[in-house]
Amino acid sequence: MIVQHPPGAVSPAELTEAPLSMLMNNLHPDVAENPHELIVYGGIGRTARTWEDFDRICDSLRELEADQALLVQSGKPVGVLRTHADAPRVLIANSNLVPHWATWEHFNELDRKGLAMFGQMTAGSWIYIGTQGIVQGTYETFVEAGGQHYGGDLTGGWILTAGLGGVGGALIGNAAEVFAEIHRRMQDGVARPDMVTDQTSAHDPVHGYLPLGWSVADWRAKQESDPASVERASRASMKTHVAAMVDFWNAGVPTLDYGNNIRQVAKEAGLENAFAFPGFVPACIRPLFCRGVGPFRWCALSGDPEDIYATDRKMKQLFPDDAQLHQWLDMARERIDFQGLPARICWIGLGDRHRAGLAFNEMVRTGELKTPVVIGRDHLDSGSVASPDPETESIRDGSDAERRIAKVLWNDPATGVMRHADAGYDIVLDCAREHQLNLPGITG
Repeated sequence: MIVQHPPGAVSPAELTEAPLSMLMNNLHPDVAENPHELIVYGGIGRTARTWEDFDRICDSLRELEADQALLVQSGKPVGVLRTHADAPRVLIANSNLVPHWATWEHFNELDRKGLAMFGQMTAGSWIYIGTQGIVQGTYETFVEAGGQHYGGDLTGGWILTAGLGGVGGALIGNAAEVFAEIHRRMQDGVARPDMVTDQTSAHDPVHGYLPLGWSVADWRAKQESDPASVERASRASMKTHVAAMVDFWNAGVPTLDYGNNIRQVAKEAGLENAFAFPGFVPACIRPLFCRGVGPFRWCALSGDPEDIYATDRKMKQLFPDDAQLHQWLDMARERIDFQGLPARICWIGLGDRHRAGLAFNEMVRTGELKTPVVIGRDHLDSGSVASPDPETESIRDGSDAERRIAKVLWNDPATGVMRHADAGYDIVLDCAREHQLNLPGITG
């Protein structure tokens, strides 16, 4: 089955055009890694739980009225709610488990039974735009790292990484073997990388990491027949892989975890110093967050690349002194092909996303853009994720993930710690009263 939503098939005036178009775009054959299985990227990151659920979501979106919202739970439409005209048209929650049961074993059991879906970051939220999304975040990371370690000049340098997944398709060897071998050669004075990181889908040891010494064919087969053996072999390989990264770090090579949990897996496998080198967020991204710089992505519903090129020009006009932004926009146009609907992503500063959004609105109003554009958030934003290893790692005031989550989820002491969680409705109500806010459906 090929999903390819024709641009303009839904009236631009309909607020459901954006989610319907982006849902279908996620499974465009040029976008998704395995569209026939509903897998978009990142191991088993799906956009819908089953094809039946996908069809029901599409039908529901086409039939939604102006005061209704579709509720989607882990890729399955579970209800249409009467809300109001200014409410979101779609509410999505993916892979949410009460902490006591938040393990891979329990999740995989639910997945096999068809009761849950792994939505990755932008697959289950229908805002994946292909390789450009991760390439741009990587660009920002390496530019920041280059400024910290090489005076901003990375000319002639090279970076050792692995996986690449949605970034590219090159495969030259197994990371656990190659990293250790390159470190050995570095000691012999043959090769020294300027930076080391890893971009495998190590968060999923069954589907996201090829074990050392395995063929791809054996790996694929045993994912189905013997997933436990795949996981054991992957975890052992990650230990070897991370040990080599620690060796690079100890030798003075800037080394970064790229948010895929590989250090934690290596530590669980017995590598005590797995966290010797930092994650990319505290090392490179948090300094950008502290300056108010974060991601901003948009997609042209018209399907016409010229609409994106027009927004590129507008961004340059709005931010004429941002040389890094201009460099990215030029390189993206020259080197990155659009996949599915034309899209763009960049990082801009505090208040700048607001200005860009208003400018795009005006371009739609005047006809400079043929149809509206979808403006979406990236998963990697300063307030979007509370995760103790990548996003909230090493926050200096100690307010790590657990404390942030406590503001949203309440543990009920009557049923056992970590066995029950309630959304923090009382906090919402208190805040609304304090600021005299009228929240339809909550305070009304």
